[in-house]
Amino acid sequence: MKKACIIVISILVIGIIVFNIFRMNSLSLALRKAGFNPYDVIPLESDFDANGDEIKIIKTSSNKQEIVLVYMVKNKMGFWSVGYWSPNQHPDGEPQETQPVCISWMKPAGIKWYNIDGNTISEIEWHLLYYGNNAIKLIEFLPGQIPDNVAVNIQQAGNEYSIHLIHFGDPDVFNNIDMHSLLLEAKCIKE
Repeated sequence: MKKACIIVISILVIGIIVFNIFRMNSLSLALRKAGFNPYDVIPLESDFDANGDEIKIIKTSSNKQEIVLVYMVKNKMGFWSVGYWSPNQHPDGEPQETQPVCISWMKPAGIKWYNIDGNTISEIEWHLLYYGNNAIKLIEFLPGQIPDNVAVNIQQAGNEYSIHLIHFGDPDVFNNIDMHSLLLEAKCIKE
């Protein structure tokens, strides 16, 4: 009886250790399973989605793409999974161009209860993230390049940069932004 109890406790302890090892390495395992390089990871943004799950936007690479932006979701058990990723902008072995790679996501921002006609309006927070590695100077925008009511967060280290745009309301505002042209106009990136 005493031996059986020790065996059961040992199996439980080993199971808990194995579970935690898989949980701690789930980001790398999820990336590898999706065909991405788990050794080339740069976390760009971290947030929570509408379900309260933690999300990360990371930069990684694959055999087909030098730069891939991946939307990762962490479930309630603490395991990461790949939600979606930026499309391959250069299929069939075309050379990597100088355009920044882009990924977008949205989340609810709140509800307006004080609408005059009595209807409630849900506000949506729209996110657009660009990443590139061809900056030749500090990324700056000229006056009027970014539309009104769009928040901009720029992070840059040498020639690598990320530009995070946030807007509340109509997502069509982002359709009018051609980031490659804006960066060329400001002479911030190589042509």
